[in-house]
Amino acid sequence: MKRFSILLVILVTFGLVFSAPKEQKSKEPDVTLQLSLYLSQNFGLNFSVGISANYEVVEGKSVKLPKPKKHPHDIEIKYPKGKKGVEVELVLDSGVIFKTENVTVKELGKNRYRFELVKSSGPSYLIILSGKDVLFAISALPTSTGKVMISYWYRK
Repeated sequence: MKRFSILLVILVTFGLVFSAPKEQKSKEPDVTLQLSLYLSQNFGLNFSVGISANYEVVEGKSVKLPKPKKHPHDIEIKYPKGKKGVEVELVLDSGVIFKTENVTVKELGKNRYRFELVKSSGPSYLIILSGKDVLFAISALPTSTGKVMISYWYRK
């Protein structure tokens, strides 16, 4: 009877340990997947013809992105303190245009723009094109922790 009780306790303990709910993965959306789908659906672009990288930006910090071909200017994403969302200031050479979704655009001067992304809870998309070719794309999405997830894609 004693062996049976010990065996029963071991089985119950084993059952409780392995039947406990597993740690949930973060419910944050995959910003890279969203950018890939957006580029595919709106521009017919295969994500594999470029290079992608993800960044997490916190308030008061910035991140400098790699320069793509055919765009000699620096690309830096800033998350200013006290502001909602991130900013990207770009100089766009002639023939280079932009397409945006959920982005506020301010013209700062000749061929110089400030793009404000993530002003709301949905994803923001900034696509820079030369003719019909996408040079680079940035998507931004706020997280529940106050950070902003950035997905950056540029042509090889």
